[in-house]
Amino acid sequence: MSVTTPMIPRPTPPTAHRLSRIRRAECDSCRIDNRRQHWNARYSEREHASPSAPDLLGLDADLGALIPTSGRALDIACGRGAQATWLAIQGLDVVALDVSDAAVALTAATASNAGVSDQVDAKRVDLTDGLPADLGLFDFILCQRFRNRAVLTTLVERLSTEGVAFVTVLSAVGLQRSPGNFHASAGELTEIFGCADVEIVWHQEGDGLASIVVRRTLRR
Repeated sequence: MSVTTPMIPRPTPPTAHRLSRIRRAECDSCRIDNRRQHWNARYSEREHASPSAPDLLGLDADLGALIPTSGRALDIACGRGAQATWLAIQGLDVVALDVSDAAVALTAATASNAGVSDQVDAKRVDLTDGLPADLGLFDFILCQRFRNRAVLTTLVERLSTEGVAFVTVLSAVGLQRSPGNFHASAGELTEIFGCADVEIVWHQEGDGLASIVVRRTLRR
């Protein structure tokens, strides 16, 4: 009597499209890990910072009147938390984001040393694809020397009505050397923030920096 051996289906090899997606995801993961390692190494031997006002106040002190003294603030790419802690001292509850574990730990230490640890929530977040969707709205947003179009083009959506954002990036304008990948082109910030529901309050380009202050005037 013959015995029929059941056929075991052979696994279907992944398609070229699926392989491409897998490899792309692996590459993205490697890039994120590399960025995190780079900044962790940079911050690993540094101490907590002293509270420091946003750089824009050094260009125009009158801009300080636009920073609220209550409500929620967001500090994007917070580094050691000098500005996040300063904002907390002014009375704001601050969410501080950075890709580096070491930077997040230093931000927490900076806030604790200043006695405002209960007002600063430091989070490790990769911002390559933009801001996390669950952050909510903010009365003030600071993005200082961090240029990422995925972040900047959605930043206004995270502002509450009448909320204000201070943005400063490295710029090719007035730069005394060849610009790199992190340098904004001339007019880049005004182009990004030239929206119908945004008021450009202040703008300056030159000496390798571009800065803009915007206010959200209308909720969609």
